[in-house]
Amino acid sequence: MSASCVFRDEGKLSPEYLPQRTPHRDGERRELFEIYRPMLKDEGLAPIAFLVGPVGSGKTMMVRMLGKEMEEKGVLHGCTIKPVSVNCRTDRTPTAVMNRVVEALGARFPKRGLEAQETLRFVLDMLARTRGRLLLILDEADSLVSAGDRSLLYSLARLREIHGSSRVALLMLSKSTRFLLALDASTRSSLQKTTLALSGYTVDQLVDIIASRAEESMQPGAMGVDVARFIANLSQGGDARYCVELLLRSGSASERRGACSVAVSDVLEARNSLPPGVDLQELQYLTEHERLVLTAAANLLRGSRAFISTGELEAEYRGLCATSSVKHCGHTTFWMTLQKLKAKDFLGMERSGRGRRGRTTLIMLRIRAADAMRGLDKTAWSRA
Repeated sequence: MSASCVFRDEGKLSPEYLPQRTPHRDGERRELFEIYRPMLKDEGLAPIAFLVGPVGSGKTMMVRMLGKEMEEKGVLHGCTIKPVSVNCRTDRTPTAVMNRVVEALGARFPKRGLEAQETLRFVLDMLARTRGRLLLILDEADSLVSAGDRSLLYSLARLREIHGSSRVALLMLSKSTRFLLALDASTRSSLQKTTLALSGYTVDQLVDIIASRAEESMQPGAMGVDVARFIANLSQGGDARYCVELLLRSGSASERRGACSVAVSDVLEARNSLPPGVDLQELQYLTEHERLVLTAAANLLRGSRAFISTGELEAEYRGLCATSSVKHCGHTTFWMTLQKLKAKDFLGMERSGRGRRGRTTLIMLRIRAADAMRGLDKTAWSRA
C-alpha cells in the first residue's frame, strides 16, 4: 500500500485524539486546572465547577486534557486521582450514572437492584480504602436534570455534609447553566460555585485550529491558507469539531481524486456528506437575478479559488445580464440579493482580514460550482 501524499497520520483528526496544541484555549485550560489543583494537596477540598459553551467550543477536549493532567500529577504528588466521564444524555438516571462510575473504576459490585445512593456509598468506601480521589465529569449534565430525578446531584453537591467525604470532585459540562433553575434552591446554591464559560470560536481562530491540526496530520503543503479559511467559514456557530471532521473528509476526497493537496471542491464534496447539507432543490425557487448572481459566482469559482471579491462578482453578474438581455439591478439591490443568497446558504460572506491588503467583502460558494451550474440551467433564467 503506497504512502498517502495528503495525510501523514489521519488518526490525528479522530475525535479521540488529543492535539499537541490548543490554539485559543490555553488560558482556559490553565484556569480549569487551577480550579482542580486542590485535589492534589488537600483532601478537605473537592472542587465543583461548570464548564459551559456551545457545541465545538472545546469543552470535551479540555476536560479530557484536565483528566489526563490530574491523573499524571496525582502520581507525582503521591495520590491516586481517577477521572471518570459520564455522558448524561446516554446515562440519564442516577442509577445509570453511578453504574457507569463503578464500571470505569473496575470495581466488582452487584449493580442490579441497587439504588444510586447505595452505589455512591460503595464508591465512597472504596475511595476511602484505597486513598483515591474521583474527578467525576458529567457531560451534558442538563440531561440528568431533565430526566426528573435530581437526588444524585444533591448528594454530589453535599457529599461532605451527607456522607462525611470529600473524595469526589465534580465537573459538569453543558451548553449553559439555565437548567439549574429547575433545581431546588439548596442544590443550586451548592452546585453553582464556579463557572468557566467558553464562547464559540471566531473564523480567524478556527483558521488557526485547522492549520494546527493539518500540520499534525497532513503532509506539508496539503492544506492551503485559503482552503483553511474556506473550511472555517462553513462552520456554524464557531464549531471546531465540525471543522476538524470536515478537514478529515476533505483530505479523503482529495486522495480519491489522486491529488496531493485539498481543493475547495474537495471541501464541498465533504460538506455534502455531513449534515446539514444544502438542498439543491431550492435552486428552482430562486428569482431571476438570484440565479444570475449565483451563476456568476459559480463561473468565477469553478477553478481552485476559494473566495472572490464583491467587485469581481458584480462585474461578472453585469456581464451575464448583458449577454442574456436582462437589465442588471443597481448596486444596492445587488447587495440585497447577496444577502438573500447567504440566508439560503448558497453563498458565504466575510470581511477580508489577516493576510490580505485592504478591507473588502469576500464571497464564497457553499455548494460546488459544478452542482450550481447543473442546477441553474440557462433556460430557467434567460429571457427570450
